[in-house]
Amino acid sequence: MQLPTPRQYKKTFHIGDNEWSLKFKRKMQFPDTHGLMDPETHTIYIKQGLTHGETFYVFIHEVVHAIEVEYDLYLSESQVLKLEKGLGDFVLTNV
Repeated sequence: MQLPTPRQYKKTFHIGDNEWSLKFKRKMQFPDTHGLMDPETHTIYIKQGLTHGETFYVFIHEVVHAIEVEYDLYLSESQVLKLEKGLGDFVLTNV
């Protein structure tokens, strides 16, 4: 599977009963942060300028956090990282 470019990502999507949006930002609040999920505005932010691979896995990571919020899950960051890797690899090899 060829990784999507940032322009190919859907800008709105549904998780649970809520519509979420995706926005790319030049500068993040914290310098080492590549992605953020805002549960109040239902927005996922991804830093601009990442490689397609980095963008893909950051998107998966933040979606896992959004699922965590929508379905009242309580995952550790270690669990989120494992799901990011597992789901990302699954999509890359099977879609």
